[in-house]
Amino acid sequence: MDRRQNMRRAIRFLIWIVYLLAVAAGRLLGQSAPAAAGSVPGTGTPQDFDFLIGAWDITYNSKAPGIPPKVRGRWTATRQADGRLIADEFRLFGADGATVALGMTYRVFDPSKKVWNVRYVDAVNSPLWHEGRAWRDGPDILLDQRTPAGAILRIRYSDITPETFRWRADRSTDGGKTWVADAIRIEARREGPPAQAAREPVAGIVARIQQADYEGDRPALRRLYEELAPYVENREIASRVLYWRGFALWRRALNGFNESAARQEQENDLGGCVRELERAAAKDPGLVDARVGKASCLVGLFLLDRTDARRRQAYLDEFEQLQADAKTAAAENPRVLWFVGGGTWYVPAEKGGGQARAMEIYRKGLEAARRKRGAASDPLDPSWGEPELLMNLAWANLNRATPDLDAAEANARAALALVPNWHYVRDMLLPQILEARAKGTASPGSR
Repeated sequence: MDRRQNMRRAIRFLIWIVYLLAVAAGRLLGQSAPAAAGSVPGTGTPQDFDFLIGAWDITYNSKAPGIPPKVRGRWTATRQADGRLIADEFRLFGADGATVALGMTYRVFDPSKKVWNVRYVDAVNSPLWHEGRAWRDGPDILLDQRTPAGAILRIRYSDITPETFRWRADRSTDGGKTWVADAIRIEARREGPPAQAAREPVAGIVARIQQADYEGDRPALRRLYEELAPYVENREIASRVLYWRGFALWRRALNGFNESAARQEQENDLGGCVRELERAAAKDPGLVDARVGKASCLVGLFLLDRTDARRRQAYLDEFEQLQADAKTAAAENPRVLWFVGGGTWYVPAEKGGGQARAMEIYRKGLEAARRKRGAASDPLDPSWGEPELLMNLAWANLNRATPDLDAAEANARAALALVPNWHYVRDMLLPQILEARAKGTASPGSR
């Protein structure tokens, strides 16, 4: 076989792909399609396409004439727009490894109709957008697509696991009168290491998230939040990955309050935190720390929203329920006590709160944290708390009705002994304590 014959085969292969794209109106994946009016049940959920996040090796088969079997390809999907949108790229390769088909899909969930609105564009052959809708059907996901050329694809995502899934499409070219079953089939297998091998890089990102929080590095917290995205669908560690993604946005918002960050930016971070921690708790209902973080973010949203009384009350109601659930589920968790103490500070003493009670809770949490210090634990499990409780005690001793500046300074310096680079304590709280000591009075803190 000479070089010209090889070239002709390559050209024919490309023509086959283009032909298929034309018949299916550029939609090899079936990632977009409007169903007939009234035929779409409202059974979609915001988590339907979570499994797709990441990179996939695919094997593509079609019944279209002349298409070779088992065409190799790559399918990648990422979250964008603060997690509200999924964007995925579909690519097929020729025998020589060159790209012969390429397109992009954008997926947005409509909570009012409980369906996914899906748009696809073929980046090679056609600039036209192709619209679609998708919804859940038991363990599967269904997607309907009608192409400008008149073909209809009815697609099913099935056998979905963290590492694999199947995609198949029935096709009609006569308005649905007759169908070709399994006209296109795709077998997908996740790229990269298995879940166990992912633990080490995730643990490294988690350590950098905590460092960025202490250093007040808000841009790094956003970047590290994104770096965890490829690991969200590792079933073994998904709940922890989601927790630390939520944590990154939570602490980005807390640091933003100290820096007077823009309100919209704060709302976006806090809303994103709530969504990530809700997903974490859904995957592991026993992860009490997810409830703590979500409740804290709801308080932040309450403070930012000065206009909608009903929404503010909803934030408070959910906060109170989360706090009660956390106390019941893990009364000795240092992070639960850190959070509960903060709320108790502002509750009147006659209702079981007050400054003395809050400080008692902080001290109890500090004792619990110190008992756990050095104990072997999973690096992906939340274990922070001792420095934060020392910080809260420093702030409380500075701002109590009868300030104890010696205790405030001792607590602040103890926190810095554990975390020397803690921007808030080193550059904001400790100077306030020292200023109050110099004046002989207490000054209000900022956190």
